[in-house]
Amino acid sequence: MFTQLKITLYRWLRSSEKYLKTDMVYLARGSFWSGVTFAVTAGLSFGLTLVFANFLSPESYGIYKYIFSIYGIMGAVAFSNLDVLIVRAVSKGNEGVIKRAFTYSLKWNIPFLLISLGISTYYYLNSNNPVAIAFAFIAFLTPLTTSYNIYGSFLNGKRDFRLISISNTISSIIGGIATLFTIIYTQDPAWIVVSYFITNAATSAFYYYYTIKKYNPNDKFEEGSLTMGKHFSLMQAFTIVSGNIDKILIFHFLGGTSLAIYSFAQAPVSQIAGLLKLAGPIYAPKILAKTKEENKKELPKKFWQIAFFMIIPVTGYILIAPYFYNIFFPQYVKAIIYSQFYALTLLTFGKKFIGIPTAIHLSKKTLYKLAIINSLIDLVPKLILLYFFGLAGAIAAILVSNVLVTCVSFYYFKRM
Repeated sequence: MFTQLKITLYRWLRSSEKYLKTDMVYLARGSFWSGVTFAVTAGLSFGLTLVFANFLSPESYGIYKYIFSIYGIMGAVAFSNLDVLIVRAVSKGNEGVIKRAFTYSLKWNIPFLLISLGISTYYYLNSNNPVAIAFAFIAFLTPLTTSYNIYGSFLNGKRDFRLISISNTISSIIGGIATLFTIIYTQDPAWIVVSYFITNAATSAFYYYYTIKKYNPNDKFEEGSLTMGKHFSLMQAFTIVSGNIDKILIFHFLGGTSLAIYSFAQAPVSQIAGLLKLAGPIYAPKILAKTKEENKKELPKKFWQIAFFMIIPVTGYILIAPYFYNIFFPQYVKAIIYSQFYALTLLTFGKKFIGIPTAIHLSKKTLYKLAIINSLIDLVPKLILLYFFGLAGAIAAILVSNVLVTCVSFYYFKRM
């Protein structure tokens, strides 16, 4: 019976390919393991969100999100954008990239370490010891974690979605348990942050060495294949700053409680986006394996297919959001209207697939130009609308920038 069901499902997936223009069997195989990861992590995330809502005051939760917002801004000087380069190298049989990339990442994350220590010192001198301790841990653990996490890109190049899923699932469980016990033991936001970074570093290190032991990668490495990583990270810096500046401004001008409301407005939609993002690592090797002409023909169609199909879940979320918040997060009912509008950003999710081939085929100069333009499109509306309209303006700015970034992405995609 199971075999017959498997055959029927296989035939159905194959028959659907002529309509969806997608290798549905390949996508289903990868999506199964990614779906398992999402189910576990989404459940843990929802459980932790409930704990945050009930054990921490809005002000304390706002401080917790503020620390992560500064950490997010710090990503502008972090070196962490080697994914596409590693996937491409492994796909070509150059497995030695995993060890080279680890050393390369550690080296170029030294500026992050020094600046984080500077932030830690600043808070220590201003008698804010908990936050100072948090950034001291962040300074030393983030470069290690970022470098160890290279194993995920290596496995993606190998298309070992099963191990990716297992490692992400176990890491999420361990991290969730550690965070839960920390929240119960102490409601200090800084120590909750520390527990997250310690567990993250430990699990990343374990799976990095496990991956090397399992695959025993060869020593093949194409010199210069990681050089673009420096430029990708620098380009990403503009996006990181513009993507996190709203949280910093909200905390400073509207307070920790407003930042908590803003964060809870985005949380459920971010979970939905997290499910959609699972298709990115799965389909990236397929996209990178195709020619520029094939991608220019196929990816725009996929964008509109995704936009069309997303109308249903977006509409459903807008309708159920008031009931969801009243049942689970009654402390944050003010976030409902913001969350409903924020859900509209899911309609432009397909632009992420458009960006995969452009990172390879556009010139370095054009990629820098694209990064700066997109960052300004993201940053300027936030500064203007947040100043005049507060939280409502911040959400409106995200919607405006999403539409404009999508248009710009298509423009450069057609020019590649």
